[in-house]
Amino acid sequence: MPIDYFIANKLNHDHGGPLRVIGISNSTRSQIVSELRKSGTLSVNELTERVGISSMGIRQHLAYLEKNGLTSQEQRRQPLGRPCAYYRLTEAAEALFPKLYAHFAAGILNDISEHEGKDKLELIFKWRCQRNWNKFSAFTNQPKLVDRANALVKAMDDIGISCNFTLKNNVLTFVTFNCLVYKLAKVYPQFCRYDRELMRSLLNVDFELTQSLVDGDKCCELTAVNAGN
Repeated sequence: MPIDYFIANKLNHDHGGPLRVIGISNSTRSQIVSELRKSGTLSVNELTERVGISSMGIRQHLAYLEKNGLTSQEQRRQPLGRPCAYYRLTEAAEALFPKLYAHFAAGILNDISEHEGKDKLELIFKWRCQRNWNKFSAFTNQPKLVDRANALVKAMDDIGISCNFTLKNNVLTFVTFNCLVYKLAKVYPQFCRYDRELMRSLLNVDFELTQSLVDGDKCCELTAVNAGN
């Protein structure tokens, strides 16, 4: 999406002030999104009052947000005159607001470990590994290693993991460039351990971890010598 993403603001806990929006560097657009989030729907005139710029400026920013799938509009009849356009945020705009999913999940894992014991926590990671194996094994059930690796790259890409591999002189190197559970993995190394076991099982090779995102490397790299082809 060609919006000016990836410039994050800290979460503002002052509910009397504007909601902080992550991913939009333009402060006016951020304020428009914040006002729409708090009010549900607003017209151009209402946004003009709240944001403090001209109606033409508001329309330009709304057009930009709508083009990128973050706002939509509906026409409402008025007592007098023509119908008026009211704008609202789309479901896609939910990604612009801070989330504490990793914090929430870490709290659950901590509670399980503290109240149910580490054995129960370990069992949960085993269940997760088995569930992922059930999901991916259908794609990687192929006789040739190169075909299994290609299928796994495609399956991982479909869920948002950027990865690739090389197979040369019977050495397989499998690299992932992002981690969907990075913050959790820094606290719970079981994520990495069981994911490596999953990779070994899916590709039927014995890997060694040679680089790790959690350890500060630029990627996670698994290397298997005598991997075959």
